[in-house]
Amino acid sequence: MKNVFAIILFMCYCYCFAQDCNRQTQLGMYDKILPKEVCLPNGNYEIKYIKKCFEWQDLNGDGLKDFYCLWGKISPQVGDTSYISIYFQNADSSFTQVKTLNNIYPLDHGNCMYHQISTENMPSSCKYIFERYLDLYYGYYPMASYSIDTEGITIVMPNDATYELIVKYRYDAQLKNWIYNSAYLKSKYSEIQDEDCDYSKYLGPTIDNFDYLFWDKMEKNVE
Repeated sequence: MKNVFAIILFMCYCYCFAQDCNRQTQLGMYDKILPKEVCLPNGNYEIKYIKKCFEWQDLNGDGLKDFYCLWGKISPQVGDTSYISIYFQNADSSFTQVKTLNNIYPLDHGNCMYHQISTENMPSSCKYIFERYLDLYYGYYPMASYSIDTEGITIVMPNDATYELIVKYRYDAQLKNWIYNSAYLKSKYSEIQDEDCDYSKYLGPTIDNFDYLFWDKMEKNVE
């Protein structure tokens, strides 16, 4: 009888956990590779992107393949934030969430054609930021691409007609965080050399300090 009671309790626990764990994905193919430890906040959220299993990489140098996903609102509105959550794999093949970034996709812009973004009807809460984005990045949304791999976190931003700005963070096992590593202007043309930059004061010391509006800090010369 005790065994039956224990089984019932366990089933109730599993049911309640399942109810509290939002694992909704944008694509059904993601369901098959989503680690069981991944739970999104309840409500209008879903996973937008997961790399294929064979593309997972060791992100912290322990020899185990780790995992990250992009997630956000199911029907995002202009100004909504999308998130990147990073999970490290443990020796028993389980996963532990170690980081959620809210500053790579801070504001949804509602238009994949960056140069056609209009701030006219934007909510006042994000209108100023978008206007600064478009002003600082020549009419483009500030993030051109990003990557998370064995080399760390890399963010690519438009700079001008000649260069893209590349910012790199590397994982520090002692700090258990990604720290500012380097920045440089990458030329779009082979005949023009790349240029190193030191933006550690404005984009460091860790990935938590990354901000597309760091140019404003530079202009004001403040940390």
